[in-house]
Amino acid sequence: MTPPRPSRFTASFGAASEQGGAGHARAKGRACVMAFAASLRTLRTYPAGNPIVRQAVEELTALVAEYVRDDGDFDCRLAGEFLFVNGTRLRLDAESWSMFDVVRATLRASGTGQLRAEHDASVAEWTTLLGFLLAPEGHGPAEAHVRLQQRLGDAGLESFDVAPPVQAEDDDSGGAEGASGGGGADDSRGSYTQGVAVLRDALRALATGEGLNVKRMKRMVQLIVDRVTRDEVRMLGLTTVRDYAEYEVTHAVNVCILAVGLGRRLGLSRLQLYDLGLAALFHDIGMGRVATRMPDSREPLSETEWAAVRTHPWQGVLVLFQMRELQEFPYRSMLVSYEHQMRDGGVGYPQPSVIEHPTLFSRIIAVADSYDAAVTTRAFRPRVLSPAEVLADMRRAARHGLDPVVIKAFSGMLGRWPVGTVVVLDTMELAIVCEANPSPEHFSRPVVRVIANRDRELQFPGELADLTERADAGGYRRTILSPVDPVRYGIKVGDYFVVDV
Repeated sequence: MTPPRPSRFTASFGAASEQGGAGHARAKGRACVMAFAASLRTLRTYPAGNPIVRQAVEELTALVAEYVRDDGDFDCRLAGEFLFVNGTRLRLDAESWSMFDVVRATLRASGTGQLRAEHDASVAEWTTLLGFLLAPEGHGPAEAHVRLQQRLGDAGLESFDVAPPVQAEDDDSGGAEGASGGGGADDSRGSYTQGVAVLRDALRALATGEGLNVKRMKRMVQLIVDRVTRDEVRMLGLTTVRDYAEYEVTHAVNVCILAVGLGRRLGLSRLQLYDLGLAALFHDIGMGRVATRMPDSREPLSETEWAAVRTHPWQGVLVLFQMRELQEFPYRSMLVSYEHQMRDGGVGYPQPSVIEHPTLFSRIIAVADSYDAAVTTRAFRPRVLSPAEVLADMRRAARHGLDPVVIKAFSGMLGRWPVGTVVVLDTMELAIVCEANPSPEHFSRPVVRVIANRDRELQFPGELADLTERADAGGYRRTILSPVDPVRYGIKVGDYFVVDV
């Protein structure tokens, strides 16, 4: 077999990038998915022998061959709405979102959750496989997967190995808007990634002057409220997935989830939670009208730029006010947009003379907003405090002007060690906090996932451990000593919450 030509990725990016680094792996995986999607799109439009199809499939073939050469195999895996290539979870951005959707939808329709290649495959073999994926046979994903395996065998395509999704029968949870689902990881992941997609579309519509589909936004918020009500632990865990390229989008979705969970703790009704979630999604909408280098700058903002940032609360009110003709957007969202940076005691901004105290919704969202912003690594702030350290700092509410009652409820929801905190145990193992202990007497003893032994050898997915478990001698088997920086050990916390582990 003639060796495939080097891919364009290798020629343009690989030589200038640090080989083996996380950035290189993500960029290479993204290039592979883009080539995968381009091949599917062209093959759907043109016949297999068309030069345009061949050029697209040649690029995909070359990229996969590089994976086989460097790693021993190529492994593309679909986990809910997330794509992994050879174990690397890929980042999503506005440019690649539609291409990722092509691959996800095609794999899902054919009942495929994993596609592996252990040997070099020719352009002709890839073209045949792609044709099978684009024209699934059978009724439903499960039957389509069985037929796909049969067709691969009949065609003699031994270079490929396909496997069904982990929960193929439930894997449509993220597809239909308003789906309530019966529970489980896929439902929660689908709700989260659908929220990211819908909010991204909304921001794009606002930026281009298009009409905003408020009903779609409301259905999505209802879905998030339903998922938080049914599976709060998993939804809180998904807020640790903070490496999408668009900070403002994932930040808004995270604040929505945190605020809805906090509102439940404070006794809000379901209807109130819907309004709270919608207000949380749009609390920072005014940032779209603020022209600064934020959020991607690696340099501190100037005084002029900070002054511009401080205008985003009332800029948000103007954006929302312009949508009043829809008669769908509640006044409460405008109020939250204006008040979410206000604090009691004259701290924060703006500082109007006619408002003494922010409303309850604004105080709830202020806590959720402050927490998520503080635990997120940004270009201008590469080193952040751990979630536990941030929460401990927020408990000193008087200094920040945050509502102490709301913070107390927030602490009760997240626990002494918030979900996503990487900790070292007295056994010298490393662990990630997965779930707060609901018992007040065990406030400092959450459920964790042990991910590294005392020699710091990482294990995936690791094993669950309840820190209330006692040894035969009567003492606790494990106790948290302190939080640690996950970057120091190369730990990507979000990876442990986007797959079924």
